[in-house]
Amino acid sequence: MNENEKSQSGLIIAIITIAVLVIGVIGATYAYFQATVANNAIVNVVIKSNTMDSLSFTSGANLSFTLTQANMAKGTSDITLTSTATTPKAKLIGRNDAASDYCYDILVDITTNALYGEGQGSDMRVACSQTSGNSNNTCGSVTMGTKAPGSSATVCSQQKLHTAAGGTQENVYSCTVQFINRSSVDQTYLANKTVFDGKIRFQRVTCS
Repeated sequence: MNENEKSQSGLIIAIITIAVLVIGVIGATYAYFQATVANNAIVNVVIKSNTMDSLSFTSGANLSFTLTQANMAKGTSDITLTSTATTPKAKLIGRNDAASDYCYDILVDITTNALYGEGQGSDMRVACSQTSGNSNNTCGSVTMGTKAPGSSATVCSQQKLHTAAGGTQENVYSCTVQFINRSSVDQTYLANKTVFDGKIRFQRVTCS
């Protein structure tokens, strides 16, 4: 074999060797890529929402009563009559992630008020007090004689309701209507009338 043939033979061997190496590299890379894809992990993505505050109010029964002839007669002393108590409630179910605080007022919406305009402003009043719950709310009373039908009067202001995260709390009240029979005032003009009719209402306010 002459030198030219040897050179050609060496070139052919080199080309074959390079081709084998290229095929081997391509094959190895493809096998690695396939193995990587085949072993990918699957991760679940789950999104959940937290709970929200749930604030609710229950106003209770209407505040109303009927006066007898004895109640309206002049006497030797004032007589305080108390209507059947109603039990309005404020209830808070707190969200799961933090404590919750809400404030509210308690009002009386007046439908009928026979004392309005008669100059006897202190003859009737609505009073409320908290009987159970939290925050030790202090309530009060409001006289009705100067309150026109269709108006509202605030009985208790800045009542607070607090609950821990995920907790439930309920504030319960007792509200009454008190009528005072004046010993020196003729109240017979109230005969055969609806003396008073109203309803307790809650109103959420900003905590001060």
